[in-house]
Amino acid sequence: MNPESTAAAEPVVHIRADRGNWDFHNLVRAPIQELVQFKELIRNTVVRDIKVRYKRSVLGIAWTIIAPLMQMIVMWTVFTKAFQVSMPNYALYLFSGIITWNLFSQSSVAGGASILGAAGLITKIKLPRVLFPLTAVINNLVNFSFAFAALLLLMVVTRAPFHWTMLSVPFMLLPLILFCMGWAMLVSALSVFFRDLQYILEIALGALFYATPIFWDPTALPAKWHWVASVNPLAKYVFMMKASIYHGVLPNFSTYAIATFTGLAMFVIGWIVFQRLQRKFIYWI
Repeated sequence: MNPESTAAAEPVVHIRADRGNWDFHNLVRAPIQELVQFKELIRNTVVRDIKVRYKRSVLGIAWTIIAPLMQMIVMWTVFTKAFQVSMPNYALYLFSGIITWNLFSQSSVAGGASILGAAGLITKIKLPRVLFPLTAVINNLVNFSFAFAALLLLMVVTRAPFHWTMLSVPFMLLPLILFCMGWAMLVSALSVFFRDLQYILEIALGALFYATPIFWDPTALPAKWHWVASVNPLAKYVFMMKASIYHGVLPNFSTYAIATFTGLAMFVIGWIVFQRLQRKFIYWI
């Protein structure tokens, strides 16, 4: 047989340069399609997590209301009695900040540990791994809704005024939800490779709590300390919630625009980092 004819009959293989999966399909379209296919799993995971968290608990899901209320009562007692804070409706001021902060902090802790906690499933079943940090945030959003119901009850008990601006709370939440999801994806992906990150995060959250205007009024800060609220992204989210609930005003457009841009930026960063690193999870968990 003529070797030249044999060579000519062999199929030609075209080798395409590896683009590192940075294209739109691998980064956006395919992961979103997977999430849509597993939407029932996401719903079931959220329900399961809520049931497991309060399994064998006497008060059960009521703890989502009791825990932030107790936290508020302790802080209210300390700051009104020991530090003589005389802000009107200070309990509402505290509670609106606490439930907003808890949405972020609890999403950070649960989301950051979500991939390592689901190692058994990830190594055995093919499913979109990004659903674990996302469902952690959704789960805490459900907890926030119960805590917000407690806030309404607190307003009735303390006779705090109900403002029409409270109708804007869902819109105030949107940038924070984006930020929480992006942060959860980022931390969960990095925690697979750097296990100490979870412990560092706990310390950082403790420091960030005091740097966020939860129990203190940012307008009362001396001018030289205004940068604390400016560089803290959580400060804007807490400020917007308190503006709508406590002050009865809507935040100005620039504040909302900056908060939305920060949330979108964090979501995009977290999404890209997660999609780039998830292929290596199997070798580290």
